[in-house]
Amino acid sequence: STKNVIEFCSRDIKLEFISTLSVFVSSCYNDIQTFSENQLTVSNRRLNSGYALTKWQSEYLINIFKQNGGNASIYRLGLLTESLNSSYLQNRSFLYLLLKELDKLQELPKI
Repeated sequence: STKNVIEFCSRDIKLEFISTLSVFVSSCYNDIQTFSENQLTVSNRRLNSGYALTKWQSEYLINIFKQNGGNASIYRLGLLTESLNSSYLQNRSFLYLLLKELDKLQELPKI
């Protein structure tokens, strides 16, 4: 689908892509403490989820599009959580389940 969007945007339309910080959550970045936004590794073999892999592949294609003169921006979002103003909680999210278990323990792990 990213290829189709790139093809569509090649008609002087700016591509605005929402990605994830998961593209950098990989053992190939263990030795790097600071890296630039454009420092996406050439290898994606160490990504540990299909979600991160598909985002990585899309970013890779978009970066080629940009190198060839395409107009695009990539936004990498961190952890998105539920609204504090809403009564709706996603009770299957990792963050929710973690906080629920910590509440049961009545203790926080020492870091």
